[in-house]
Amino acid sequence: MTVSKRMRLDSPSFDVHDAVPEILADIDTEIALRGRLEETLQGRIQWALSMQSALRAGRTQKSASDAQGGSQNLQKLATDTLVNVELPSSILFATAPKPAPAAQPTAPAPYRRPAPRPKPFGHRSKGSFLFVNAQTIGAGYGANGPQYLLLKCPICSRTAFSSLQGLLNHARITHSIEYGTHDACIKACAVEDPSINLDDGIEVGLGPSGVLPGLQTLFQRAVGVELPVLLPDATTKQESDQATADSAENVHPEPSTLAQTLGIHDETAALAPFLGKEARRREIRVYDEDTHVDIGSYGNTSKERPAKAGAWRMTFAQRNVAVLDGINPDMEVDHEQEKEPEATPFKDSTNMETHSPRGQAELVNLPSSSGSRFHFTARISISDRNLFVAPGLPSSFTPITSASLFLTCSCAEKRACPSHTHKWMIGVENPSYAIPLSSVLKYIKVTPLCEPEDFELSVDTADKPPYAIVGTARKPFLARVELVFNDVLNTVDSGKEPESQPNLEQRMVLEHWVDLDQFRTSGVVLGEEQLVDAELDRRTEVKPAVVHSASLSSKDLWKNTHLDSGSTPSSAKDTDVSPAYSILLELVRQYPLTSHNKDQAECVPYRLVSSRARFKNLVAGRQQAIKWARARAIKEAFECALEEAQMTCPSISTAELFLWLQEKEQAPGVENAHTVESEDPIRKGRKATDQAHEGWCGFCGLELVLHQPLERPIKQEENEGRLGECLLRANDTRSPCDMYRNVLLPGINDMVLFRRRKEIEQLSGKGQPLLQLSSAQNIHRQLVQSVDPGLISLVKDVLSDMGLSTFQTTDPHSTQYPIDGYGSRRSDVEASIAPHALIALALKCFLQDTVRQGVSQALKEKTVALQQLASGSRRGSKKGELPPSLLTPHHILAGNGLAEGRL
Repeated sequence: MTVSKRMRLDSPSFDVHDAVPEILADIDTEIALRGRLEETLQGRIQWALSMQSALRAGRTQKSASDAQGGSQNLQKLATDTLVNVELPSSILFATAPKPAPAAQPTAPAPYRRPAPRPKPFGHRSKGSFLFVNAQTIGAGYGANGPQYLLLKCPICSRTAFSSLQGLLNHARITHSIEYGTHDACIKACAVEDPSINLDDGIEVGLGPSGVLPGLQTLFQRAVGVELPVLLPDATTKQESDQATADSAENVHPEPSTLAQTLGIHDETAALAPFLGKEARRREIRVYDEDTHVDIGSYGNTSKERPAKAGAWRMTFAQRNVAVLDGINPDMEVDHEQEKEPEATPFKDSTNMETHSPRGQAELVNLPSSSGSRFHFTARISISDRNLFVAPGLPSSFTPITSASLFLTCSCAEKRACPSHTHKWMIGVENPSYAIPLSSVLKYIKVTPLCEPEDFELSVDTADKPPYAIVGTARKPFLARVELVFNDVLNTVDSGKEPESQPNLEQRMVLEHWVDLDQFRTSGVVLGEEQLVDAELDRRTEVKPAVVHSASLSSKDLWKNTHLDSGSTPSSAKDTDVSPAYSILLELVRQYPLTSHNKDQAECVPYRLVSSRARFKNLVAGRQQAIKWARARAIKEAFECALEEAQMTCPSISTAELFLWLQEKEQAPGVENAHTVESEDPIRKGRKATDQAHEGWCGFCGLELVLHQPLERPIKQEENEGRLGECLLRANDTRSPCDMYRNVLLPGINDMVLFRRRKEIEQLSGKGQPLLQLSSAQNIHRQLVQSVDPGLISLVKDVLSDMGLSTFQTTDPHSTQYPIDGYGSRRSDVEASIAPHALIALALKCFLQDTVRQGVSQALKEKTVALQQLASGSRRGSKKGELPPSLLTPHHILAGNGLAEGRL
């Protein structure tokens, strides 16, 4: 769409004379409007002058009534005149029409008090007593009893109460009677009153909108207990007893549904004390129980004697014959003893001969278990466990470290199958409620159904508890488990001793799938478990059970010398060791933990106490520091000894050597953890009832005594070592304890991760400078002065091996003084060391934040654990004082949000 061009004024088609008529019309209109406006103004002036003269003339009137009437007429006339004057120019001043002025307002009517509202029908004044419906509370009157009962104080017989709470307060304050609930108060105060007038009292509501029944009432209704009859106040004691007796004889309520289904009634031992009844034992009640009953003979009268004494006949006799085809085909059965006995009169039971197809041996050895006449059942549990072991290294219950690599290198070279990655164990045991397996089981035999190179098995048979077979494998396999039970005893005559039949064996063959842990965890993983019932002959020999035996979860069962070292016998384990191992043992003796020699105490770079007792009395942190310093000293001496002997060995760290000392029971952490009393005479006055200190858990850091309510007491196993329990085990820092799984895990890690994310989000947009910087020289100087020189030196040594261009490397032997390598002036030295100081400062802040979050996590877990545990399981500590705990790697990881997914 195009825009039209502006019209040219000099166009020949445009004529000025054509616009003259329009302009003249506009001018005439404007002149007419101005003239009309002038007329309106003149009319207003005349209207005003007329109003002035009229008002002046109206003052000469005499009477007031005439003046009032004349003013109203004048006002109306003036208004109409003004409207007519302004009518021609109303188009110029168009406004909303105004209402006509109202007449003089009338005076308001005087206030009158409203009439009272009529009371509703049936309304009555405030009641003077309380009453309750007798059928609602179940007072036990029956259909003919009263419908309403009066609430009266049982002590002073007062009835003037306005509420049930008032009656309850009156009984508590005046008479010191405590009613636990309103329901109990109603039962104690409700009495019958024939002269009660319901119009003058207040009914106490019951049910959901009123007083709810108490707990005792609910139990009474559930078991169908009849409530006592409430009699009027004028009834004598004799009448009361008679009424109670009559109600007990005549009222026989039907048992409730709870009593019919579960057998719970008011005399049950659990409910009788609560319902005010006497608990009675279950018994059989007979008719006329005082009469003597002769169960050995019939009565003397002919009426009581039967016409013909029938012979006793055993029903279903064919089902009581043993089927021995599958057990012993050669055994003969005396069928004459199975014939039906002849009809003979009943005799005294003491003179009757008992015929039994068996001897007396089975009555002695039969276990008390479920089964039939000829068999009994033995329940057996078969399970498998597996443990990951690094390929080519000796298997052990504790994790493999670099220290164990060179200490047992001779054993690793003689391993038969280095490709086997897992140790497996198949164990057979019985549940706690079943027959002891050691009483009926002779031995078990395990045969892997796979290729010979896929497994290694030193011993395939176990004939004594614990019934466990241990081997190695490289992939899952199917195993054949053979259970051989004790022989069946054969009795020829009742007077002879039972003889064993060697050819009659009771054998059971099962198949069990052994699956290996593919995640390669550091702990033992429980595989499949199956429960089977073995039916054994009643004549099976039952031996005395072995009570004290190791459990299948014991780590001693995994120690198999043949599997760890190939065909090397166990006696050669101590003699065939590497030279590095001998050097390390010698250094351990040179750096002891305690010594009475003062000269030796000056030679070691750690505090050397004089006795184990004094070491035990040190705080836990000081003990760990001494042990760590000792391990560091042994490591440095070991490295020097290897250089002098020109021996090559895998490098080890201080932590690995520290763990090795604990495993070899050379560190104080594996010694007896019981508290040793101080030699100070002041400390000897402590109570002897203090609990023994059992050490700390290596995972959660809490004391082991707090774990006792959650797991079995920690006891020393037979082959654990001669020095006792350990304060902190190496594998405890890797596998979570039951305290962490059951108490600390729900909610804590999620809370820490959420808090850490919030902190990171808040700090991401807030970059605050660490130092106040003014110039380059001040920057370098503040960086160098804000960090420990030892930490700067450590960072320099680490960065020197990386060859980074930003960080200057110097040769300390090139100059007389090492600091001259960084520059001749102070500013040059500070500028050269500043990059290392910056890295050291960042490392310091990182370590501080990491440790702070770990300590916060440890305190939170300790608080949660102590709140969940019972008060009896805590050690005797002062009120408000938390027991000591250790800071573990788990706390560092969980506190910094790195433990998500760990169990």
